[in-house]
Amino acid sequence: MIEAMGLIVATCVLLTVGVRIGNLGIALASGTFLTVTVLPILWQSITQVSDDRTKFELQALFIGLVIYGILAGLRATFKLQMNSLIYIGVPALIALLPTLFGVIGKLGTGAEDATAADWTRLAIVLGVSVVFLLLGSVRKLAGFFVPGGISLVVTVIPLLWTRMTALESAGVVIGLLLLAGLIGFVAVRLEQVKGSAKNASKWLRELK
Repeated sequence: MIEAMGLIVATCVLLTVGVRIGNLGIALASGTFLTVTVLPILWQSITQVSDDRTKFELQALFIGLVIYGILAGLRATFKLQMNSLIYIGVPALIALLPTLFGVIGKLGTGAEDATAADWTRLAIVLGVSVVFLLLGSVRKLAGFFVPGGISLVVTVIPLLWTRMTALESAGVVIGLLLLAGLIGFVAVRLEQVKGSAKNASKWLRELK
């Protein structure tokens, strides 16, 4: 087992080195090894999860990571000019959407049978969305900004708003305060852009 893990780690290192230096031979050899050995094992482990909802979410996460790895590898190896919305945003949305829909279905309808796992999912979605939105805003990457914004605007913010009157939890208040701070940060960021002779729409168009 230890030898196998060591081989996998070494292969990952070789894949990273091959992609970084643009060596197609190293990247293809190590990537092929991972594809035919590690990925099937991980997929088989996911399919053995008993809870169907968790299994579906893990499968979406797995597919999103695989797609990201393929797109990022192609971009780095062949020096492709690719917008981050394609190689980051699309895989991120694929990985997030099942959890987003699950959160809406269980918590957005006022269901009383919501479990601790449902609230944990909400916390994960909220945390990932905030991190993505901050990264996208600071680094000017549409691949982070768009998925994070969609997750917050379409699901998390309305969900917290509709549920906060039904809860007597300080966590909801803290979550709303964090969101308010995030919105304020983005507003300041956009104002700084305008102050340097760039308007908000141009800033959005410049996302890479």
